[in-house]
Amino acid sequence: MKKIIVFSLSLIWCVSLSAQITYTGTVHGKSGQKTVSLYMASLRTADNLYYTYTDSAGFFSIQLPGAYKSLIYTYPGYRTDSVALINPNLDIVMQEISQLQGVVITGKRDPSYISSIQTLKTEVITSEGLKKNACCNLAESFESNPTIDGSSADAVTGQRQIQMLGLSGVYVQMLTDMIPDIRGLNIITGLTAIPGPFIHNIYIRKGPGSVANSYEGITGQIDVELLKPYDADKFFINFYANTQQRLETNLYFRNSIKKWKSLTMLHGSTAQYQMDYNKDSFIDNPLYNVFTGIHRWQYINKHGKETNIGFKYHYDDAQAFNTMQHIHHLPDSVPFEKYLFRTTYHREEIFAKTCFELFHNERNEIGLQMNALNHEQHTIIGHRVYNAQERGLYLNSNFQILPRNEKIIYRFGGGLMLSDYVQNIESIDLSRKDIIPGLFSELTYDDGMRFSVIAGLRADYYNNNQKIYPAPRVHLRYKVGKDGSLRASGGFGWRVANVIQENLNYLVSSRTLYIANNLQPEYALNYGISYTQTVQALNREMNFSFDAYRTQFINQVITDLDLSSSEIWFYNLTGKSYANSLQLQFQTEVIKNLDFIAAVKWNNVEVTYHDKLMEKPFTPQWRGMFNTAYSMFKRKLKVDATLQWVGAQRIAENAMLYAEGNSTVYSVPYYRVLSQITYTSKQFEIYAGGENLTGFTQKNPIINPFTPYQPGFDAAMIWGPVMGRIAYVGVRYSLK
Repeated sequence: MKKIIVFSLSLIWCVSLSAQITYTGTVHGKSGQKTVSLYMASLRTADNLYYTYTDSAGFFSIQLPGAYKSLIYTYPGYRTDSVALINPNLDIVMQEISQLQGVVITGKRDPSYISSIQTLKTEVITSEGLKKNACCNLAESFESNPTIDGSSADAVTGQRQIQMLGLSGVYVQMLTDMIPDIRGLNIITGLTAIPGPFIHNIYIRKGPGSVANSYEGITGQIDVELLKPYDADKFFINFYANTQQRLETNLYFRNSIKKWKSLTMLHGSTAQYQMDYNKDSFIDNPLYNVFTGIHRWQYINKHGKETNIGFKYHYDDAQAFNTMQHIHHLPDSVPFEKYLFRTTYHREEIFAKTCFELFHNERNEIGLQMNALNHEQHTIIGHRVYNAQERGLYLNSNFQILPRNEKIIYRFGGGLMLSDYVQNIESIDLSRKDIIPGLFSELTYDDGMRFSVIAGLRADYYNNNQKIYPAPRVHLRYKVGKDGSLRASGGFGWRVANVIQENLNYLVSSRTLYIANNLQPEYALNYGISYTQTVQALNREMNFSFDAYRTQFINQVITDLDLSSSEIWFYNLTGKSYANSLQLQFQTEVIKNLDFIAAVKWNNVEVTYHDKLMEKPFTPQWRGMFNTAYSMFKRKLKVDATLQWVGAQRIAENAMLYAEGNSTVYSVPYYRVLSQITYTSKQFEIYAGGENLTGFTQKNPIINPFTPYQPGFDAAMIWGPVMGRIAYVGVRYSLK
C-alpha cells in the first residue's frame, strides 16, 4: 500500500510538471509620462529552453510547463526584470534605463539594420532611414541602401527601375503588408505608386522567400509595411518641392470607432515645367499629375490577433514629347516630327487580412488574406497604342500549428492567384487569363540558441500550359560565437512575364516589335550564403556582412536588343542564363552620433542571346556605396550624405552603330552624390537637400532624337543619370 501511495504521488507530481499553461499579455515601455508598445521584446525562462517575442502591438503568447514560476523580459534601453507566473494574463511595463552612476543612457534606433534573429537574412529600412533622402515614393527609397540598385529606365518616360542580385526588379517578390500586390501590370509603375511618408518599414530579403507568400520571388523579397492605424500619429502632413518644379503633398490622419481604428492617407503630386537642358528637343522630365488614396481599418482583439481591411486608389497621367523651343541647329532638310509619349492609368484595390484561433487553442491559428484589383491603362508611344486591363483576385490561407515542442512551428495552406489580362499593341493580342491554384507546407525549427531552419514545399498549377511548378525552399541559420550568424538558402521560384508592360521603356524607339509564340513561365533556382558579424571595439559596435548568391534560370523570357538595332525580340531561353552576386558591407558608429556605411558589390550576369552567351547589357559589374550621417544638438540637426559609384556596363551592341560620341560598347564609370540636412523640433521637421550633386549626366541619352520615326531612334539605351543637379526643400508636421 505504501508503494502504491508513493507511486501515485510521484505520478501526480510528474503530471503537474508536464502540464502546459498558456501565458499571454503585453509588454509596454515607459519613458517619462509616455507609454509605448515594445516590438520584439524578448521573454524567456531562466534556463533559456522557452522563449518568445512580442509583436508590433507588444502582444505575446507562450506555453510553459507548470514547473516554471517566472519569466525574464528584456528590451534594449529598458531594465531587464522578471515577472512571477501567478496569473496567465500578464501586463508588463518596462522602465527605461535613465541613469547609471550619473551617466545618461538613451536608446538609439538605427535607420537601417540587419536583423540578428531572423532565419532569413533580413535588412530593415525604418521610417527614419527613409528620411535620409527626400524619398518621395518607393522607387526612390533605396538611394542609401546597397542591396537595391535604382536607375532611370529611359530618357523619356521618367520611369524608375530597380535591380537586385544583378537582375531586374521583376524577379523580386514585391509585397505590401505581406500581400503580393506589386505585380502584373503594376510591377513597374507600382514602385512609384506608394508614397514614402506612408511607409513604416521596408524588409529586404535576398534569395527565395517563404513558400507561404506565393510562388513568385526568384532573387528576393521586398515587403513594404505601410503605416497602421494603431501605430500612426494622429495627424501628419508633408510638403515637398524641387528645382524641376515637382510639387508633392502627403497627409494622413487617424480616427477610431470603438475598438476599430482607421487611417486615411492622401497623396498628390504634379510636375508641369517643360525643360530641355541637353537641347535634344525632348523635354527632360515628363509632365504628370498623380493622386493616391489609401484608407484602412485595424482591429486587435484581447489576444493580439489583428484584422485589417481597406482599399487603395491610384491615378496617374504622365506625358513627354519633343518641342521646337530649344532647337537651333536642326538642318532645313530635316523636317520636325512630333513625338508623344502619354500614359494614363487608374487602379483600385480592396484588401483584407485577419487572424484568429483554431480549435479554441491560442497556439493554433489561421490567417486569411484577400486582395481584389482593377487596373486600366491607355498608353501612346509615338505611332504605337498600347491598351491594357487587369482584373485580379488573390486568396491565401495559412494554418499555423505549434506542437508541444516550443521549438517547432508547422504551417500549411493554399491559395489562388487569378489574373485576367486584356492587352493589345500593334494588332498583337496578348490577352490571357491566369488561374493558378497552389498548396504549400512549411516547417520551422529553432532551438533558441544557435540553430534554426525553415524548410518548405510549394506546388502551383498553371492553367495555360497545364503544368505543375514545384518550388521547394530551405533556409538555414547557425549562430557563430556570441554575435555572428551564418546563413544559407536555396530554392525555386517562377513567374509569368508581361513582356510589354515590363519593357515599356524599350518601346520608346523605332524598333520593330517581335514576340515569339508560346512564351513559357520563367523558372529559376536561387541559392547562396551570407555571414554577419558584430564586433565590439573601441567602445563601438561594428557590423560586417558578406553575401554570395547565384541565380540560374531553367527558362527565361529573353529581351534581345542585340540582334538588330531596328528590332526588339522576346523569346524563350535556349541556352544558359545566370547571375552571380557578391556583396561586402561594413556599418559602424565612427564617433558619437556619426554613423558610417560602406559597401561594395560585384555582379556577373550572363545570358544567351541568339545562341551566344553574352554579358547582360545595362548591368554594372561593380558598384560601391558610402553613406555618412551625423547628428548634433541632441539629434535636432542631422546631416546625411551618400556617395554612389557605378562601374562600366555593356551597352546593347547594335545600338552603338547609331550612338554619337562613343567608341566602345561599354559605358564609363561615374559617381553620384546625394546629401540632405534636416532640422527637427517637437512637431516640425524641415529638410533641404540635393541629388546628383556631381552634375554628371549621360551624353546624348537619346540616339537620333530629331528623327524619332526613322531607323536608329532610341531613348532606352540608358546607363547613367539623365538629369543634372536637383535641389529640393520640404517640411513635415506631425501631431502625436
